[in-house]
Amino acid sequence: MIQILILLFINWCLTTSVVNASILDPLRSYFLVRLPLLGKLISCVRCLGFWIGLSTFSLYTYFGKVDGILFLPIWANYIIYPFVQSASCVILENFIVFLGKLTYININKD
Repeated sequence: MIQILILLFINWCLTTSVVNASILDPLRSYFLVRLPLLGKLISCVRCLGFWIGLSTFSLYTYFGKVDGILFLPIWANYIIYPFVQSASCVILENFIVFLGKLTYININKD
């Protein structure tokens, strides 16, 4: 189970880096203009989290690093894990945004 949590965290780091990194802004803008479907994919935490979850889970199970989720058959894990990854990316991203809003200091001019 700890393997799954570590994999979720690593995939979230990868997803948020691609979606939010300012160094990738020109690349995202280029793809939004030239290839809108791919541009939307790399601009959306939920969408990219799903596909990163599917690809990394497939690689990890292929190399025998992850056993599965909740003792389900492996085919069920291929269906469930990408959705779990996508949801965890959205939850962690919103939590980070919430924490960022708590750090603002409002200065009154009165």
